[in-house]
Amino acid sequence: MDDLQAIYYRKRIRKLISITQFLKEENEQDLYHNYYNENIERIKKYEKEILSCINELEDFGPQCPNFKSMGRIKNFNDVLDHISNLELTIHSKSSLPKTICCEVYKEGVSIFNQSQLNFDVEIIKKNKKTFLNKLKELNIGEWKNIYVNPNTLDGTSWELKFYFDNSKKVKKYHGINSYPYNFKKILELLEYK
Repeated sequence: MDDLQAIYYRKRIRKLISITQFLKEENEQDLYHNYYNENIERIKKYEKEILSCINELEDFGPQCPNFKSMGRIKNFNDVLDHISNLELTIHSKSSLPKTICCEVYKEGVSIFNQSQLNFDVEIIKKNKKTFLNKLKELNIGEWKNIYVNPNTLDGTSWELKFYFDNSKKVKKYHGINSYPYNFKKILELLEYK
């Protein structure tokens, strides 16, 4: 690879990162806008292209840029193999809090879906390997710890906690009227209703 090709790949990576960041920020502000799912697909496509460009640059040598978010994703995905519990709580102004607890054990995953209004607990069983792979696809390691939309006074707050069986600290993410760009995907995975 010559210098011109390396310059091209670096510029292409910067452009793709800029586009994906814009799409992520657009999704963070509104889970229900018309282009939410389309943005998710475009983000996946651009992230694959970014990785492809990085692979091309690695052949070029030490001038390959280091992308922190890619490292955070890998680090988080590595510790996901040690997850023991996951807890998602959503508070809405118009209803009582709803909590989804997820227990990960050797054979599988159990999801407990309970509303404060209803004492019935719905239990959903899932395959552990499939569940962890879908969690890894969400790139949660690149999420910010806090999401806040200061332009909305009342609305929804949420908190997502990960507990690990290898003595890792609890990993928490939370927000008020703002969400990670792919938050709906974790709601789907946990079968939030």
